[in-house]
Amino acid sequence: MRTKVLLISFFAFFLAGCVAPALMLSPQSQLLWALLKPMVGLDPNEANFFQQPMIKSRLQPLLGEHYDTAVTLISTATELQQQGPMFFLVSKNSPLPEVAEKAGFVWNSDTNQMAVLLVSGGAPTVFAEQVKQEGAKVIPQWPDELAEYTDPAKLRAKALEKAASTITEQLPIEGKTKELTETAIKSGDIKGTLNNEVSAKKQTVIDDIKAPIVAPIDEAKQQVKDKVELKKQTLEDKAKQNAKNLVGKDEPVLSDEEELAAELNAEAATLNSTNTKATPAQLEAIKQAEIRLEQAKVLLDAAKQKEQAATNKTEAKVLVLAAKDQVRKAEKDLAEAKAAAGKK
Repeated sequence: MRTKVLLISFFAFFLAGCVAPALMLSPQSQLLWALLKPMVGLDPNEANFFQQPMIKSRLQPLLGEHYDTAVTLISTATELQQQGPMFFLVSKNSPLPEVAEKAGFVWNSDTNQMAVLLVSGGAPTVFAEQVKQEGAKVIPQWPDELAEYTDPAKLRAKALEKAASTITEQLPIEGKTKELTETAIKSGDIKGTLNNEVSAKKQTVIDDIKAPIVAPIDEAKQQVKDKVELKKQTLEDKAKQNAKNLVGKDEPVLSDEEELAAELNAEAATLNSTNTKATPAQLEAIKQAEIRLEQAKVLLDAAKQKEQAATNKTEAKVLVLAAKDQVRKAEKDLAEAKAAAGKK
């Protein structure tokens, strides 16, 4: 007895869960809901879906001359599906590809609205019953499986992709040109795409022209930098050694400022040993002049190497002459700096 009571309670609860949503619908929706709910998961053809009077009587006036086409496509669906309040069918293939390639049927139990979607040439056509709620026209809702056919952005992308494929197949183009044409059409901005491609080509040409010119210059700059660093290190080492000799003890750990002072003191000591007075500024001027002279010599070497390999000898010779002028100027500056310090 107790077991019977539990079973009766279970079935009562189960039926309440199924029937409760239907009780919230209008009388007409309740009848259609009661018809479609048991069909969910079934093949619509085996269930005679389109022969049901409550469905056929509404679809025929809605679709008019398109009724046979829509039913033919939608009948390829393998099962009736449900998503929330929507009961829907989606075609799996098209027996009439020259007429339409996709079709779908939706009944929204919340609004009691039937809608049919036909897609032909990538363009959707919607047939929806006129329903109003609170005075406002109801726009049909679509399940996820049909959403991509009703989204304007996705439809535009599909149309552009199809147009690109059709055009490039008809044009006698191959390779990069074909790829560029497809990209331009798919983007919807042909002018912008072509401008970007031209700019990229232009920059590539400029880079190709600059490469044989810039590379030797960059190499020469690096050589100058390396020689300057070497010269700087040599001067610093010399200054440290002189400072060590002057104080007569092991070299202490010096800061950058202390190292510069030691270098200047060493130069001053060398000048004083020849009975010559020199200021720290004069010693620094000599150091900078020596660095500029090293830079000019490196540039002259690079110019001479380029002259040997250059096809335009006149232009290369001009660069060599300019580099020689820089060397002479640097030598003159160094001589003047030493003369100002009284150093030979």
